[in-house]
Amino acid sequence: MADILLEPLPTEWEGRAIDPDFRPMVWLSNQYQRKREKKDTIALAREAFRRFYREPIPPQLAPEAYESLLRFYHGAD
Repeated sequence: MADILLEPLPTEWEGRAIDPDFRPMVWLSNQYQRKREKKDTIALAREAFRRFYREPIPPQLAPEAYESLLRFYHGAD
């Protein structure tokens, strides 16, 4: 993961164009803190995709895209 204080923000993650704004990750963190991910995981994933990825995610790629988004969220490289 890039050092966001010293390096430019990423515009791509694991081969997909992303929104480098911090707000999609703040939104996702808020959803987890409020335990909303347990209520409707599919709706949560769709909304997270809409906020984070620049291009729509096809349904068949949703599981892998969600795992990728979570790796970004956790700062995994």
